[in-house]
Amino acid sequence: MNIPRYVDTFEEHEPIDLRATIEEITKLENEIHDVDMELAKMFDELQGPLEYQKSKLKLIEHLNNRYTHDISNALKRIYEFINKEGKLKEHKKMNLLDLVDIERSKKNKLYPADSILIQLSATRGQMQYMNKSGPADAKYGVMMLKNKDINPRYLYFILNMNMGPFLSVYQTGLNIVPEVFKFMNLEIHTDRQIQDKIADMFDDLENIEVNYQKEIAKWKDIKQFHLDNMFI
Repeated sequence: MNIPRYVDTFEEHEPIDLRATIEEITKLENEIHDVDMELAKMFDELQGPLEYQKSKLKLIEHLNNRYTHDISNALKRIYEFINKEGKLKEHKKMNLLDLVDIERSKKNKLYPADSILIQLSATRGQMQYMNKSGPADAKYGVMMLKNKDINPRYLYFILNMNMGPFLSVYQTGLNIVPEVFKFMNLEIHTDRQIQDKIADMFDDLENIEVNYQKEIAKWKDIKQFHLDNMFI
């Protein structure tokens, strides 16, 4: 007996105040800009070999000139879209199996681009999007789009939003049985242009997040380089 199917145990997130979040991010971005200026001044004082000096000057130029309000501006575009786009209210409930074919990944099989992977083994519902055709690891199930009226990136984001609540009811152990997806219903916007806009906006946010993560990793390398060279 699967108790979660009869007793809702999923804990919903507290509502997010998007306007307040944008204001807070804008404040943080301004603080980051101030830190950039301070770092540029400090790097300007550091001395080293010619190759170091050349690289240092490029970094100083980047810090002095880079644009810092990309996140808040992306969120503002979303906020305006939510408040002005009337067609956001036009959506209907659709069963996932009317949108995709699902199968456990098969060895040596090439899956088409725009397929969506969901981890089935030892999983919390992690998902990946296939930007190009290729094989899939054995731990994944593969969702292949069959409804051509649906933007595949839009569907990926909608699935990510809904997967947690769904699995809180239908996942009975460490693994997911693909057959449970016949019970998954999603609210889908009926206007393809709305789907495209939503996908584009979330792609922008995802790209910003990825780039910031890469930059943080590189800053850690720069920090370690200077720490190592303080004791030579």
